[in-house]
Amino acid sequence: MTTQVADAIRTAVEERLGWDCESLGIEVDQGQVTLTGSVEWTSDAIRLIRLVRDLDGVVELVSEVRSEHRDVVLVPAA
Repeated sequence: MTTQVADAIRTAVEERLGWDCESLGIEVDQGQVTLTGSVEWTSDAIRLIRLVRDLDGVVELVSEVRSEHRDVVLVPAA
């Protein structure tokens, strides 16, 4: 199942986001997915997280993905 989840993530990233997964690290352990690597923009990291967390077999997601450039401003809730 671990390999199936990792393969599903790679396929989804390549097909839905159009990215090459070469710079993305994917580790799966009993449904807990850890993503590592870097993307160009913060919004890319957010898109990646949203995509992966909704895939079958992903129980928990830990993202250690870094972005090279910030293009999103996070405003704290009042």
